[in-house]
Amino acid sequence: MLFRNIGRLWLTYLEQGKVDAAIEEMQTGMKLSGSRPVLLAVLGNAFARGNRTDEAKGMLSKLEEIATTRHVAALNRVYVHLGLSEFDEAFRWLERAYLERAGLLVHIKVEPLFAPLRSDPRYADLLRRMGLPQ
Repeated sequence: MLFRNIGRLWLTYLEQGKVDAAIEEMQTGMKLSGSRPVLLAVLGNAFARGNRTDEAKGMLSKLEEIATTRHVAALNRVYVHLGLSEFDEAFRWLERAYLERAGLLVHIKVEPLFAPLRSDPRYADLLRRMGLPQ
């Protein structure tokens, strides 16, 4: 789905609550694949979930810095805001991703990173607008 070339072991660790192992796995992946915005974003999500708020916000700052010279997909900000439990901001950026027609949104119903949004009425509305079953 999101990260074909670095694997998804980090996500397994994250979902098991092994945040430090997830962070270590992501940092290894970044060494191999470079600091692409999507990797910074999921690292920010993991930092936030590990109560490392300053480091998570640092990832948002890095994304904004990169955005001054090239496109950074709106979904990248969504991932960090989800980790920080900033759901209004996550939905704001999710709306931008929808308007951008972000291809990765097709995974919204199964991607574990989106789980915190699933009980929110805005999530159901987004699925409806995307033409996905609710």
